Amino acid sequence: MDTLDLRLLRAQFVGEAYTLRGVDPRRSILGLARKVGASRVTVGRRLTRWEVDGFWNGLLTYPNPDALGARWQVQPLFLENGRIRKRFESAIQGILEPFLTFQIGDLYGSLTMEEDPKETARRQLAFRKASGSHVVAPVLDVPFPGSGLRLAPRDWKILRALRRSLDPDWTRVAQEVGMTLRGLERRVDRLMSSNALFFQPLLDFRRLPVSVAWVGLLYGPRADPQQVWAAVERLHPDAFRVDPPVPVDVFLPPEGRPPTGGAVTFFVTVTSGSSGDQVRQNFEEIPGVVHVIVGYPTRNATVARGLDARIARAAEG
Repeated sequence: MDTLDLRLLRAQFVGEAYTLRGVDPRRSILGLARKVGASRVTVGRRLTRWEVDGFWNGLLTYPNPDALGARWQVQPLFLENGRIRKRFESAIQGILEPFLTFQIGDLYGSLTMEEDPKETARRQLAFRKASGSHVVAPVLDVPFPGSGLRLAPRDWKILRALRRSLDPDWTRVAQEVGMTLRGLERRVDRLMSSNALFFQPLLDFRRLPVSVAWVGLLYGPRADPQQVWAAVERLHPDAFRVDPPVPVDVFLPPEGRPPTGGAVTFFVTVTSGSSGDQVRQNFEEIPGVVHVIVGYPTRNATVARGLDARIARAAEG
């Protein structure tokens, strides 16, 4: 089973975990090759294949929500009836206007930059009225590192220029904002190290030649999450952790729900054609695990309504 795809994806993310902090677009092919233990030629070919096959669809650039007086929120949703998928996805865009929508099979996590608690309540009410056979879970605030760097108008111009394309062209961006290429590189270094600027890849896992499963492990109140994760890594060294973990217990029925201390969530390469039950059996024997949920990631997509207008206003000072 080829695990290079997931290992290479993990190597690109900040902290080597699937997080909203995203990836570092400046990492070289040579650096990635050293991280994953493959040749530079092999890594270069694999990255090219990702783009050709449609797995890697570019980078979405965005600021720290702090800079907009906002915070990250996720609205978890579960689609029970696949026949109404298009109507459901239309409702997500019309009601939530998400920044990103992550899909794992029939589980949706719609991410928004939320400023007003009243707006959150309005969206919840609208979704419950339109939900039909959907399960609407409580809105979740997403922990995110703050940034002590105040963005200047020039920084907003850099952000605006980067968002014009899903494939950063550093030379074009430098020309647009009136900087040297080296000056731009130094400023992007400063913005990224200060948690002020992030790059999130747009991925379609259905386009990978290998099968990837998303697994959520609920552990008991007395379990040690670090030990649970260590057991996962022993079983699957290529496991790619999601941080912060998705609170998967919200998708379990209240009646009969086991007492839990939290969850560990991650992506893992599996044998093609593996059923959820087969994947689940690999993890049920880990000490402390009380429930296992398995899904198959599909894609993340962006709507980002209103964000570019707010960035443009900030760029003009």
